[in-house]
Amino acid sequence: MCFSMLVIDELSSFKNSRAKRFLALKKVLGQFTRVVGLTGTPAPNGLEDLWPQMYLLDRGVRLGRTMHS
Repeated sequence: MCFSMLVIDELSSFKNSRAKRFLALKKVLGQFTRVVGLTGTPAPNGLEDLWPQMYLLDRGVRLGRTMHS
């Protein structure tokens, strides 16, 4: 089944690329044609906090497909 959109509320809670929630969502990203992230605190502490959030939004287009590429 393919859904048209995934809305992630509190995207800033996805700061760890090794966390179970990130890995679970990464597995099903292909089922969605568009991903939107909502957050009240968009400022990350550094690139390591930003990478998992951006990956979920664009599947690695802007910052690469792996954090350490």
